[in-house]
Amino acid sequence: MITYGFELETVGASPRRLAAILANAGFNAQAEGYNHVTREHWKAVSDGSLHTRLGSGEAGEVVSPILNLGSFGELKKVTRALSAAGVRVNKSCGLHVHVGGIDLSREGVLEYARAWIALQPAIDLLVAPSRRGANCGYAKRLNGHDLEYIANGDYGSLDRYKTFNASSLLRQPTVEIRQHQGSLNASKIWAWTEFISNLFTVVSGGARFSQIADELSLNATLELLDAVNLSDDSKRILTERATDFAEAL
Repeated sequence: MITYGFELETVGASPRRLAAILANAGFNAQAEGYNHVTREHWKAVSDGSLHTRLGSGEAGEVVSPILNLGSFGELKKVTRALSAAGVRVNKSCGLHVHVGGIDLSREGVLEYARAWIALQPAIDLLVAPSRRGANCGYAKRLNGHDLEYIANGDYGSLDRYKTFNASSLLRQPTVEIRQHQGSLNASKIWAWTEFISNLFTVVSGGARFSQIADELSLNATLELLDAVNLSDDSKRILTERATDFAEAL
């Protein structure tokens, strides 16, 4: 079974307040120091990459326990509670999705990474301009050196600040996708997550993707969405997003 873990970067509340908000909404949630330990509860941690006008302490990252395809309701309740309490996101925030329960052999991870590189221009149109290419130092593009490290199983030499982060395998059995902008919209988060998991599923099933020209193309993005067999709701959300971003070019 495919599993997920979410890291929701936010501004407007300290980790202690974030944990209190979730606890008041009925979740087992705790504020902790910055760490990469997988918990069975929701946790809120500090994150030095976040910028806010409210002061140095008024930002934090909300990290989920291990979730699955049946967890959309839980994610929705979390994001609603945060939004209702005035928590928000800005351009310094990202959404990181950890995916497990897939083929995490060296060959499997290498094929996912190759697909991500080949499809990067099409994927770029699914995220905000601030999360594309050189615009985002915390989610840089994969390159040939990354493929070499993965092919050799040398995950320790990888830069974790990439759109596709396989160095997470040093800590837990997941790959991390870091490219999406911060969001507290559960439907949009879930659509992006379904896109990632479905892409990995079709790659595991033998699908291979040719390199796309290094330019944004709505047609290429729509063809990609067709290829990964999304649910109607997720496909609608991502199609609308890609169309809006394409119109803004």
